[in-house]
Amino acid sequence: MAKNYNKMAIDIVREIGGEENVKSLAHCMTRLRFIVKDEKKVNLEALKKAEGVIQVMVAAGQYQVVIGTDVGDVYDEIGKVTNINLTGEADEDGGTAKKSILTIAIDVISAIFLPFMGAFMAAGLLKGFLVVFTTVGWLDTAGTTYQLLYAMADGVFNFLPIFLAYTAAKKFKAEPFVAMAVAAALVYPNISTLYSAGEAVSFFGIPVCSAFESCCDCIVNISRNWTSYKYCCNGTCRWNRLVT
Repeated sequence: MAKNYNKMAIDIVREIGGEENVKSLAHCMTRLRFIVKDEKKVNLEALKKAEGVIQVMVAAGQYQVVIGTDVGDVYDEIGKVTNINLTGEADEDGGTAKKSILTIAIDVISAIFLPFMGAFMAAGLLKGFLVVFTTVGWLDTAGTTYQLLYAMADGVFNFLPIFLAYTAAKKFKAEPFVAMAVAAALVYPNISTLYSAGEAVSFFGIPVCSAFESCCDCIVNISRNWTSYKYCCNGTCRWNRLVT
């Protein structure tokens, strides 16, 4: 069942004493880090029992609410429903994180690929089992059972660009469904047929690459950059930042 981040955010802020009791809020990999004005207003027991909260710790003057891998979504939701001062991502010591290029790259790659890794692995295992089953004669490749199982296994790989477009859009705070629509268009059967025919594909004279040739990078970047158009500063979009 999908998690209700809005409810989680409202419940956590209420039990921490309300947004007026919060000086600032940061987060690390798994925790929300609240600095509060009055600790007496914090309902610690209720906070520990709030939906989505794994554990609550008080350390270095902070109330550290352990959420897990969903911490980023809850943090963003708190920013939407309150006026709390959000200070961004912090390191494990509570300070503002200074990331290297390698750390940023790992963070981006993991955020894009990890959410659907379970389905990806399951599809790979099913493909392996099908090879074994057909080799030993348990399944006939012409049978409908094999065809259905193969579709279950191959579907994830065939529509991988759509998965990547969704997770990339979530990571870069773009519109997920717009990104998925762009990806779906590029893996549409008629478009795939054009590439299979070996003909050059262009859009108003602009070359269009195959979604599979570059492991869907073009889909991710097109979706992210186009749907991130709304993120502007003083009315001028930072295209240099979007495309790098």
